[in-house]
Amino acid sequence: MEVHVLSSKLVKPASTKQVDGPEYIPLSVFDKVTDQMQMAMIYAFAAPAPTTAALEKGLAVALSEYRALAGQLVRNRSEGPAVLLNDRGARVVEACVDADADMADVALPNPKPELLTDLEEEAIKVVVVVQLTRFSCGSLVVGFSRSHAVADGRATSNFLVAWGRATRGLTMGLAPMYNHLDLF
Repeated sequence: MEVHVLSSKLVKPASTKQVDGPEYIPLSVFDKVTDQMQMAMIYAFAAPAPTTAALEKGLAVALSEYRALAGQLVRNRSEGPAVLLNDRGARVVEACVDADADMADVALPNPKPELLTDLEEEAIKVVVVVQLTRFSCGSLVVGFSRSHAVADGRATSNFLVAWGRATRGLTMGLAPMYNHLDLF
C-alpha cells in the first residue's frame, strides 16, 4: 500500500480579529514542560466521507474560534515561550491510496520513523498538521498532529468536535478560554 501526496497547503481561519501589534498567549508552567512534544492521532471513517473542500471549510471555521491552533510557538522576550496568534493556519496534506481500506489492516504496527521527519520540521512552523488520506473504496483516514503545548488531550478533543460540527454546518459550542495563566 503506497500513499500518494496530492497537495499540501495552509488552511487559515475563516475570520480573524484585527489587532494592533502581535498578540501572544504565554505558556503556563505545565505547557512549558511539553512545548517540544508533538502528539499525533489517526481516525478512520468508512464511506461516504465529506469532501476535502468541506473538511477544509469546517477547519477554517473552527480555527477562527481556536486561534492558538492556527498560530506558532515562539519565544516572547518578556514572557518566554508563547503562542503567537498570527493566524498562520494549519497545514493540510491531501493524499490517496489506490487500495480499499480494510480497517483491520490499518492498525497493523508498521512504524516508519523517516515519515515523521517532515512532520517534525513542519511543527516548527505550524501548530497543527492534518493529513486527509482517501482510499479507492471511499474511506477516509484523518491523521492529526498538534503541539501538546498548545492543546492538551481535552482541548484537542474539543477542537476536533468543533471541527466536525463546523464541517456539518452546526454550531461549535463554547469557545475556548485562553486565560489559563490566571488559573495557576
